[in-house]
Amino acid sequence: MRGNFFEKYLKYFNIDPFRFPNKPQGYKTLLYLNFVNLFLFNKRGAIFGPFVKPANWLSTYAWKKFIKYNHFHFGEFVKSGKSSGLDTFERLAIRKLASLYRAESKAVSGMILSGASEGNAYAISLGKAFFENQQIRNILILKTAITHDSIDKSAYLMEIPTTNVGLDKNYGISIELLTKMVLRLAKGKQLGILLPLTLGYKITGTSDDYLKVLKLVNLLSKKYKQLKFYIWFDAAFEGLTRPITDKFLPFDSKYVQAVVLDAHKLFFAPYPSGVILFRKNLIFNNERLSAGFAESRSSLPGLALWAAIQSLGKEGIKKIVNDSQSVRSYFADKVKKCGLVLEAISPPHSLSLMLIVNKNKFPYLLALQQNFPISCNKMIVKNLSKNPICFVKIYFFPDFNKYQADLLLKKFESVDNEKE
Repeated sequence: MRGNFFEKYLKYFNIDPFRFPNKPQGYKTLLYLNFVNLFLFNKRGAIFGPFVKPANWLSTYAWKKFIKYNHFHFGEFVKSGKSSGLDTFERLAIRKLASLYRAESKAVSGMILSGASEGNAYAISLGKAFFENQQIRNILILKTAITHDSIDKSAYLMEIPTTNVGLDKNYGISIELLTKMVLRLAKGKQLGILLPLTLGYKITGTSDDYLKVLKLVNLLSKKYKQLKFYIWFDAAFEGLTRPITDKFLPFDSKYVQAVVLDAHKLFFAPYPSGVILFRKNLIFNNERLSAGFAESRSSLPGLALWAAIQSLGKEGIKKIVNDSQSVRSYFADKVKKCGLVLEAISPPHSLSLMLIVNKNKFPYLLALQQNFPISCNKMIVKNLSKNPICFVKIYFFPDFNKYQADLLLKKFESVDNEKE
């Protein structure tokens, strides 16, 4: 375990790794932490794993400067529009993100949460309350088999049934199958449909064709008055790049109620940096949800996110996307020649590459997850294949350059040469 790497050095500083200390040990612990920082931790964070990256430089500076104040807040500004102290910066960060989507600040607010998983849970709770306020008790979540598991967990806790809609050939929600599903549901009584749309699936990196879904929902809503829709975007991976690359304007649709983001994935804001943007009318008449789940929470994540936004700007985001996609194209062109790769999909607005690989070579690729930013998954996609499909998703983070791409490519070639 990675934790043991640090634990074994505690004895040199006469620190018991497990027992609660009887006396203060501040000085010796300070020496130990300096040792960790100087000798064990390298700048790329490689010893912690390929997904650990240094936080945004300006976020780090702001965090260090203000953490001593330990300022908290209760999220009152979500309703009042007012804030005091360091929580001002969360309000300002939310306003900036809303403006990125060209949403009116008087109509859209938001808050910082622990991550996109909590964001999905909060979006579902808002959706449930949204329907209950309309006296709609029959509620259902329509999703796909590769929708983030936080939605299944939240649905279970809130006792909301879920139904899977099949995928299309691009590994997004199938418009045809979604239409058939909704038409079957339209034969029953009044129903509230919670519909999460994903921009950057965890397993594949692919996305739902949200424009087609919104068009379909608009048509069905007009024809079947007993059906009510609440749509939110799980945009943890692509939500902060789409406004730059795709003119993503989610709140232009009246059916979209919320957008869930993760600022640590692209902005490298320090954890926690999950964000949810939502329409203010969802919480005006709901005191129990107006301040989020956590009630009192730190003001520092808002300050750190605001600093990250200031350090990047739209031009900084665009540069990250262009540089990362350039490396992705370089790698994709070469890896397609490997015999173990059956299919390669480069989602146009993503910083990831999805590979479908030979099932016999798949076990050899699992070990690469320890040193490279890739994730490997095997699953059956019911309407596309009767047999398990082996997915390898590669994340092209800003520090993943052509040199590292070549190293990974050599690993793929080595696996390709392994005897089955």
